Amino acid sequence: MAADIIWYVIVGGCGVLFFLIGVYARRKKTPMHFYAGTTVPSEEIADIPAYNRANGWLWQGYSLVFFLSAALWRTSRIASLVCLVLGSVAGIMILVVCYHKIEKKYRVRHP
Repeated sequence: MAADIIWYVIVGGCGVLFFLIGVYARRKKTPMHFYAGTTVPSEEIADIPAYNRANGWLWQGYSLVFFLSAALWRTSRIASLVCLVLGSVAGIMILVVCYHKIEKKYRVRHP
């Protein structure tokens, strides 16, 4: 029982955190950065609201891995762990690839 609570708090908490990062990204007025310690200058993004919406959906999509893993815990702990590990590892790679596509789509093209 205590392990269940700990699992839900940690995994669910991660899901909530990534979901809220997505909400923050979608509402942000300046371009949302992806990598730690970097900024994206406003003049380099053609459509800031669309860029931020895409970033927001990216993070909220990633949160689904954690919510699914938490939901699977009651029926199959092994499936829950597999979902979390594979979803997290593959998810990070997918996040990077998708972010680069978003950045390429919305970055101002200089002649």
